[in-house]
Amino acid sequence: MGCAEGVQLTVKKVESTVFDFIYKFHVASCICAFLGSNWILPLVNSFGNTTMRKAPRTQFLLSLVGFFMVAMTSHLQASIVTTPSGLSVGQQFRLIFVTSGQRDATSSDIADYNAFVDSAGDIAIASDWTAIVSTETVNARDNTATTGDGGVPIYNLAGELVANHNGDLWDESLHNFINVDQFGNDPDYWVWTGTTALGLTSQHLGGATGTYGTTDDTEDIWMFEDIVGTDTELHFFGLSDIFTVPSADPIPEPASVITWTLLGIVGCVGTWWNRRRKAS
Repeated sequence: MGCAEGVQLTVKKVESTVFDFIYKFHVASCICAFLGSNWILPLVNSFGNTTMRKAPRTQFLLSLVGFFMVAMTSHLQASIVTTPSGLSVGQQFRLIFVTSGQRDATSSDIADYNAFVDSAGDIAIASDWTAIVSTETVNARDNTATTGDGGVPIYNLAGELVANHNGDLWDESLHNFINVDQFGNDPDYWVWTGTTALGLTSQHLGGATGTYGTTDDTEDIWMFEDIVGTDTELHFFGLSDIFTVPSADPIPEPASVITWTLLGIVGCVGTWWNRRRKAS
């Protein structure tokens, strides 16, 4: 990789870090503003106003609920799709994603990369996730069981079709980007592959340098954009085992369960406050 590509890689990492900082700063600002206007300010005012001395306890309770909601929301998964729409009951499919985390590519043992991808993929949905990478002895298409023209449709975590079958995955042209991570975010990442767009080893992982691809391309560059030293930390693509569309209603996503739970808490607090106000 030349100097220009190295600078681009550094810039991309800085952009990702800055975006993450801005997001967390925004969440923290919302929390501070909520607590300041709904608890701290009424508490200060109550010292000089006897009619407000009962307010801080209620305001404090409501603020805790608000704080809990904001804090939990900052960690909730964005919307991810684990059962793509338009599929019939009993139809099979696989899911593909990019890890939000990064690691180097110095290991020559493909099991290390599979374990890294599997732990990230299980956050979205439990499966036997495998890394779309090649080492000196294992091709990516063998590691992911995508050799030949058979197989099932492959979708990203936005529910978009990426490939109709195994052969379609390795024909140097995807239907959609593989740009959604296990949390539902859709960043622009560079990704370790050690692989050509045909699924075969090329500048494999575990050597001095390795091949990397990108999340923002559907042509051959998704697998082979350039080469960089394997001590560099990049992201990884992961492919699930085969899923089957169930006949019963699917279990709600974790984000949905937590959201409805929080709404229930707010409703209970609101009812309690209303009754307490009427009683007084």
